[in-house]
Amino acid sequence: MTKYQARLTESGLAVEDSIVLCAEFRSTRDWEDVKSKALKENLLGKGSRSRISKLLRAVERRIFQAPSPLDHPLAVTRFLAAERKVPAVAKAQLLFVLAVNDDIALRDAFCRLIVAGANGSVSKSLAQDEIRRFLSDAAELRPEVEQWTEQTRARWSQGLRLVLREAGFVTPTDKSACLEIRPPVVRDEVVAFLAHAIADRGVSGWPILRHDTMKYLLFTETDALRAARALNDRGWWSYAQSDRIMEFRRNHASLEEWLDHGLGI
Repeated sequence: MTKYQARLTESGLAVEDSIVLCAEFRSTRDWEDVKSKALKENLLGKGSRSRISKLLRAVERRIFQAPSPLDHPLAVTRFLAAERKVPAVAKAQLLFVLAVNDDIALRDAFCRLIVAGANGSVSKSLAQDEIRRFLSDAAELRPEVEQWTEQTRARWSQGLRLVLREAGFVTPTDKSACLEIRPPVVRDEVVAFLAHAIADRGVSGWPILRHDTMKYLLFTETDALRAARALNDRGWWSYAQSDRIMEFRRNHASLEEWLDHGLGI
């Protein structure tokens, strides 16, 4: 069983920092050179080499070591570094999916605390106590979590709240210790990107939108239907339904071709 790691104590989604690093990579195509430059020239403008190193490790894991179907580092960096045609929220949503795939503790917490809440099976708000309870329950099955100090658990809880806010899944309520769960307004750009990445790995038709990777943004069948219609309207994918038969096919041959001729970046 993959172990939980307290990665949320080190960085959130780091959207702006990731964009800077991806833009640099787009110009050099050499990740080792980017890392060296980030440390020597302080590309990220941080006051601590330790902080820079943690951010570099997070970006490397999420983008350059991503598992299938997200193992498209050139396309991901291109998407994130685009100055126009890719809104900031779409970049944050893609980085969230990459982070969830990198961090099993984040994934499990998200599924239990957010997806269930958005579907109405648990409270529509998220209190700090619920995050602590999640960690306490995890510690009963995972000795690595049992060894986390109270300070580590508190920092991890803060990191989770930050990531959820950055990705648009929660908003502060009038109670400072509580967050309101809300389904995000998922951008067409990120859905199309993920759909092509999944299709490039051999998945076809409607299962693309119900792939596990896509469910971090499209929680329900209704969400998937809404996304399919939106992509059809944009001319990026074709969607049609006849009775219970749903057709979903791409209008560009690959992720790279969509970036070239669909999104135009």
